[in-house]
Amino acid sequence: MLTVPQRLANRRLFAKIFKSQGWEWSQAQLEKNLAKPHLRSLYLPLKAGTRSLFFKSSVLFGKRIGRLLRKEALLTEWLSEESGIAPRFVAKGETGLIFWFAWELADHLEGFVCEGEMVDQLDGERFDQVITGLDRLWSVRYEQLPIWRSRMVMCKENYSRPDLFFRQTVLYLKILRPAQRKPKLAWKRDTDQLVIDLLAILRERLKQQKPGIGHLAHGDLAPNNLYFLPEKAIFLDWEWSFWAVNNLIGWSLDVANFYTRLWRRPELAEAFLTRAVKVAEKHFEDVELGVGSAMVFSVLQKISPLYVKEAWKTKEGRFHFNWLVGVLEKYARHLVDK
Repeated sequence: MLTVPQRLANRRLFAKIFKSQGWEWSQAQLEKNLAKPHLRSLYLPLKAGTRSLFFKSSVLFGKRIGRLLRKEALLTEWLSEESGIAPRFVAKGETGLIFWFAWELADHLEGFVCEGEMVDQLDGERFDQVITGLDRLWSVRYEQLPIWRSRMVMCKENYSRPDLFFRQTVLYLKILRPAQRKPKLAWKRDTDQLVIDLLAILRERLKQQKPGIGHLAHGDLAPNNLYFLPEKAIFLDWEWSFWAVNNLIGWSLDVANFYTRLWRRPELAEAFLTRAVKVAEKHFEDVELGVGSAMVFSVLQKISPLYVKEAWKTKEGRFHFNWLVGVLEKYARHLVDK
């Protein structure tokens, strides 16, 4: 939790950064961000003359977040120039304990999609823009990135590696086992055994997939990490991006993450997945394997904190939890029974 002196120091640092760049900012919005008790990153809309900017920084949170944001700034700058799937990069720097960077988006507040009610903005046309963006992302290959940058971009938490994929899935199962005793939750002993059976099958099938660092994955593709221009979708927040060691899983994790973040509108989730699979079929022979296994992993990744943080005690939390269990059972059972 930030102390009063830390908040005052941060206020001065941000004012120093904005003034040095000639940016205009809302003091009220800055104070609202600084008032958060556990401030990891700060996001703030800015103005530079007639241009609209968006500012992101790490605040007093150690080397790990600083490293991730440096990587994000690097990729944002490079991808905006190379492929247009990242926003137009403006500036970056370090001031005191703050690492920061900014990008340009026209009328930025109207282009964002939030995960609440605003998710209704998504429709077939916008899903197609997202999938076209994924297709562009898939065309970005490892060897394109200048060699001096490649090590910095590699993410250690690369769950497209089959060994980490299985290890993390088993960990999530252990976390969720006590949920079997909660009568209002759909997680039962049969669900647990179904995932165990699936893992045994996946170990064999994934051995047939050719390993190799080939394509870039976003790592946190979600409705709130998108910005829509009239003609295309822009992907934001690249700090969890990675080069896929297993290309099929790497691509599928982005699709599965986006699908599961649409839990408030299941019909939209299905519409998105139908379109995504059609595009995936031109890249992969075994799309069913990739999407199915990534869906199970993505569900477990999201359902574990719901249980640990006791979010399931609310009506909305139980709906979210039980919907995710239904998705997991659907895809796991299909792969096991095949």
